[in-house]
Amino acid sequence: MPNVCLKDMTAFIRTTDPDDFLLNYTKTKSQMTLRTSALILNTFDDLEKDVIEVMRSRIPCPLYTIGPLLTFSEHESKEEDKSIPTTLLKEETECLTWLDKQQPKSKFW
Repeated sequence: MPNVCLKDMTAFIRTTDPDDFLLNYTKTKSQMTLRTSALILNTFDDLEKDVIEVMRSRIPCPLYTIGPLLTFSEHESKEEDKSIPTTLLKEETECLTWLDKQQPKSKFW
């Protein structure tokens, strides 16, 4: 992935401990994906074209990009439910701040 630095990766990927639980869990789950009948990713081709192409060349099953997925549940759209996190990772909003400052439909590469 061009322009991705090690510091951009989550901490468990940067570990030097081969027995790290999260690293091994991710490795196991990643290997399991090779036995699926298809993969669905919450992204779209134009956003991550190079990575998607490499994944398609290495994964034997069809890969579908259907993102961005939005919540359609009435329950999930209630204001009081927005405080419930959807990830265990700390959210970094700097990229969204930068993106908001860009011209519509502009490209940075």
